[in-house]
Amino acid sequence: MERIVRKIDKLGRIVLPIDLRKAIGVSIYDEVVLCADSCCIMIKKESRECYICKKKISNGTDAPICSCCMQKFARVMDDNS
Repeated sequence: MERIVRKIDKLGRIVLPIDLRKAIGVSIYDEVVLCADSCCIMIKKESRECYICKKKISNGTDAPICSCCMQKFARVMDDNS
């Protein structure tokens, strides 16, 4: 990957070049996760998909399982009790 230098503006922002956004599949208004250690910052696209069925989660919770799979799981647990 080529080296890209950007200045941080007075509000602490930088612009991610379109090539980098395309490389990680980020579009306008997507959420990203920022992680840092002592020498670098990692930016990755927020993965909000169900761990089981891989559908996009839009139920507003931090749970890694969609409401449909959660209901199926609850029925299985009820049947086993």
